[in-house]
Amino acid sequence: MEVLSGSLQAASDKNLIAPINKCKALRLTHLAFADNLMIFSKTDGPSIDSIMLWLNLFASMSSLRINPRKSLIFLSGILDASKVYFLEKTGFDLGSLPVRYLGLPLIPTKLSAHHCSPILDLIRKRHQS
Repeated sequence: MEVLSGSLQAASDKNLIAPINKCKALRLTHLAFADNLMIFSKTDGPSIDSIMLWLNLFASMSSLRINPRKSLIFLSGILDASKVYFLEKTGFDLGSLPVRYLGLPLIPTKLSAHHCSPILDLIRKRHQS
């Protein structure tokens, strides 16, 4: 995964993947957890093409392939015709927010203590045992 991580970051540094505005200052292109990967990009053709290129190159080098049936793409601020284009280009299903990941909601606003309470409860229970 480090090879893919470095490749995605290098592609972003070379402006092959356009970062979303809220991630630009952090240079955040992606997050990887165990066997999960989240990639953040503007929804433009060249960025999606570059992401798919790197995913396919990584698959050819490592034999680790994205399973389109288990993958989602989240799109916002674009026309329905563009959504159809990106869905066909990636082979992914369209996801919608909010969605929960590792017990936390993925939302476009800051998380509150209320949002984090399920995961905090799990941590407390494990720490007590």
